[in-house]
Amino acid sequence: MIKAVIAFQDGNKEIVCLLTRPVAGEYIEHAGDYYLVKSVIQHTATKGGDTPPRMEITVGMGRRKGSHGRAMEDSECGFFTGV
Repeated sequence: MIKAVIAFQDGNKEIVCLLTRPVAGEYIEHAGDYYLVKSVIQHTATKGGDTPPRMEITVGMGRRKGSHGRAMEDSECGFFTGV
């Protein structure tokens, strides 16, 4: 399991556990919705430091799978606009 932080376009962040490391351009599923991965940044930790290493995944538009309640257009594709 990989511990990561998902950074949404609206500024919210959520800590998650992933089975694999995502790559930019693919969709990841979170809480019933699919989100397009824009970038993946790995933050290192210094030896003896207090902050553990972590991965930050910035996501862009999402595609509605369920009724999660994120801001999505009412288009037939259901793409997240960041509004």
